[in-house]
Amino acid sequence: ILTRILLFIQIIALLKGSFRFVDKYGQPTDGTELALLLYGGGTVCDDDFDDHDANIICQAAMGRLYILEAWETAEEWSSIQSRYQIAIDNVNCASAENWSECSYITDHNCKHNEDVLLNCTLTGIQAAVVCNERR
Repeated sequence: ILTRILLFIQIIALLKGSFRFVDKYGQPTDGTELALLLYGGGTVCDDDFDDHDANIICQAAMGRLYILEAWETAEEWSSIQSRYQIAIDNVNCASAENWSECSYITDHNCKHNEDVLLNCTLTGIQAAVVCNERR
């Protein structure tokens, strides 16, 4: 049943053009560890990509309580990258507060060694919850 639920979530994500994450084996993951970033079923190229873009994407993919933990270029990360087309390039969220205000292009000049790997984490709220539980 879990596999069917994950498949359903992936199909909805593709239809909505939203973000999702896969690990180096191609399995869906929640994005809280370094994973291949996908948008609309394809990879995201790192051209012009920066920390602010990554933060906006963490929040778009996982909710406003999530922020960037780390991101890097995939280089030779996994053979699963070749299963996907490169979907977007030149992501720019410079003055954006949310993903809908960002710009990107779908006509890319990238190779899969430029795919974005992303790791998001819960903001300081998590620490506050832990402190309150100890009281």
